[in-house]
Amino acid sequence: ISLIQATIYYTENERRYFRKDILGKAIVPFIKQDIDVSTALKIEKITDLNNGGVHDPSNLDYGNVTAALEVFSYVIHDFHIGCLDVSENPTRDLCEYDYDDGTYELSDGLYVTTTFVEGSARIAEDVKEIKSQFTIGDYNEAKSIYQNGLYSEIYDSSGKRIGKQNLAGFSTVDSDQMISEPVFNLYRYTLKDVYKGNEKTYADQITVSFFESDFVQSHGNELAGELAAEASVALNLWGAIVHKLYATLELCENNDFTSLSDAIHRIDEAVAFWIGSTQKTGDKVNGHLLYRLAEESGDLFETVADNGQSRANKYALMFFKEAALELSFQGGCVEGSSYVTSQLRVIIENIVTQMTIPLIQHLIHNLIGGSKGHTERVKIYAHAVVPLLASCNAETFEFLKDKLLVSTYESKDIDEIIRKIQSTYSCLDLKCNDIGKTDGMPSCVDREDSQMLGEYSPKTDVREHSDIDLDIRFIEIMLTMDAIEAAKDVYANGKHARDGSGYQTRPLSLRYLATNVGRRAVPSFNKFEEFYKSDADVNYAHGLITKVFDLPNISLETRTTLIVSTLQSQVMYMASLQKFYESVEKCNSRNEGQYLQARSDWDTGAAYLFGSMQKKSAENNGYLLYAQSRKVCKLFNTCDSVSGEALNNVNILLALFAGAFLIDVKSCEALASNVIRIEKELQVPLIQETISAAFSKRSALTLLDTTPAKGYVYSRAILPYIHHIDTESADTIGRKMDLNVGLDVDPSAYSEVSDAFANAVSKMNFDCKDIGIFTQTNQGICQAAQQSGSSFTRSYGISAAFSISITLWLLQ
Repeated sequence: ISLIQATIYYTENERRYFRKDILGKAIVPFIKQDIDVSTALKIEKITDLNNGGVHDPSNLDYGNVTAALEVFSYVIHDFHIGCLDVSENPTRDLCEYDYDDGTYELSDGLYVTTTFVEGSARIAEDVKEIKSQFTIGDYNEAKSIYQNGLYSEIYDSSGKRIGKQNLAGFSTVDSDQMISEPVFNLYRYTLKDVYKGNEKTYADQITVSFFESDFVQSHGNELAGELAAEASVALNLWGAIVHKLYATLELCENNDFTSLSDAIHRIDEAVAFWIGSTQKTGDKVNGHLLYRLAEESGDLFETVADNGQSRANKYALMFFKEAALELSFQGGCVEGSSYVTSQLRVIIENIVTQMTIPLIQHLIHNLIGGSKGHTERVKIYAHAVVPLLASCNAETFEFLKDKLLVSTYESKDIDEIIRKIQSTYSCLDLKCNDIGKTDGMPSCVDREDSQMLGEYSPKTDVREHSDIDLDIRFIEIMLTMDAIEAAKDVYANGKHARDGSGYQTRPLSLRYLATNVGRRAVPSFNKFEEFYKSDADVNYAHGLITKVFDLPNISLETRTTLIVSTLQSQVMYMASLQKFYESVEKCNSRNEGQYLQARSDWDTGAAYLFGSMQKKSAENNGYLLYAQSRKVCKLFNTCDSVSGEALNNVNILLALFAGAFLIDVKSCEALASNVIRIEKELQVPLIQETISAAFSKRSALTLLDTTPAKGYVYSRAILPYIHHIDTESADTIGRKMDLNVGLDVDPSAYSEVSDAFANAVSKMNFDCKDIGIFTQTNQGICQAAQQSGSSFTRSYGISAAFSISITLWLLQ
């Protein structure tokens, strides 16, 4: 430090010019040895006495303090010296030339960062050196580089080099900082049973296994080195990039950036981790990071863009640039929601989608045996891909988790495994064309515009609306992992579901469905306003959800049940009815555009009942009210004796087909009657769930039992109807199902709640048989329904003419 300070001082002091010559000769040897010769020559030129001659003030290099400050601002980083350690004098400010104000070219100018990220980009050289050390047989040195770093430097805010980044730390250290982030919690959720409490560092555990001497000896130095390097990139570094992105979003939401350059620097670092310092544009061989992996898989799957790069790389870099642009707006990041944060959230999800493509491609490629060491590579990429599918179809996820992570698969399973992976593309916002095709891979088919909703066939494209159940599942997973902020974010801003059409789509959030004023299209909504009038907010479901999110001293299980059940039984219940009643309004409209929208609204209402996960079979694979009816009908002998389908679901299905036909023939009055029928049938599982929960109060419950929470939510979904016609019965049900009662034993809860429902349903135009016989007691809710546990069927006596109408509609 003293040598640098003195050299700068005497550079600007012409009367003591000879001293700078002496000081230059003192410091130049260190620079030649520790940095590079060209930098040393620059200092020699500035400090030498006219190259050894007589002092000549006309020499422009003499006394050029600006040149000295600039060159030493570069030198200090390699000497582990900060700019403020040298000078705090504003006339001799090295920080003015500090690295943070520079730019950095990645891949020969393919991406030019606006902040200096050479240290991050050089992580590629660590990966390269790991493979080199394996090649010469020194896998202990390779492991040391993995765990301690070599070339990738870390600098503090003053520009002082304070250490080195290492690939291991992206898993072992950064995982503690990722604990509240959504993507990382998908990995925790998926792997918690596999790694038994050590799932946070799964990436490090997999990578380290390839450094073990037994593995190296059995697989050879070269292959072990390739696998260790590939795992560290596909698992550790991939996760580090996603962490950078979500940490940036969080800082933007909280307006915690110290400056605009601080915000953009984080995106620049993520890009540096993606491309690396050694990459050439479009090169699938010589790079070492994720960009190279994407080029390799893009070539294998024929997804190379017209500019010579893989499409995944092309679009990932495009979205990285968009993110940096959003952050460049002064004042764009403000505490709370803003246009910039909402746009940034969408862009980040788009980046993660593109980052997922090469992982899927490499997994499929190695499943069909495309690379040397394909079995080990399947392990790497299965750990990279399967957790990302956790919030997709639950049945598909469990199948893939079992085959690829828990147990083993056989060669005969490979095609089915790949088809299951392909079936999740829409959940990941991907299409078959994004992944491409390769030899030996089963053909891929995107989901159809008119995707079946259970047994119902919509005539309009409501796929994006049906994905709302994926958001509920995502929230459930986040709550299970105690990632409350991540759950809040998806509730408030949406993730999978979208509204609109074409290029005008926008995220559809559950909060919007729970609060939008359009709910007043439902005639019975005034009953909910009346019942919840004591609440500060007429948005009763939203109020409960937001309260439970922040409720202290509550178990994870209870919090999860309260929120998920409220979304299923209250938010989606009213959202579906809203769309059905809006369809009736538009059916009556003289505006042709409004009339055509009636068809879409009708199908959207159906999408809100079924969701995207609901299958045709009577298995419990759905996530919304239709699936809930399937589950609870078994407890009340209200399942169809042949198909196993809930009888109220059968009637809803018939009403849905009838409604679609009635819209086509513009029979709007009949359509309105049909919606009333659907609304009544949807109330059946609400009543059944409440009665079942009341029965559970007859004996002691454990702290992990979520039945009281579920009973509370379902009772609050049906009570507005009962309160409107029988306040005494409503008060009884409300008091017995109140969550404040908690886990206390209440032997009278079942009988009193059942009697209260018996008094009320007769006034609600229900037959006791509609509710069924509770199998635990062999009793219905009123004397007329009591039977000896035998099942029974009911119907609305659909006429022959009505059946013919449905048949004609199906044939259109």
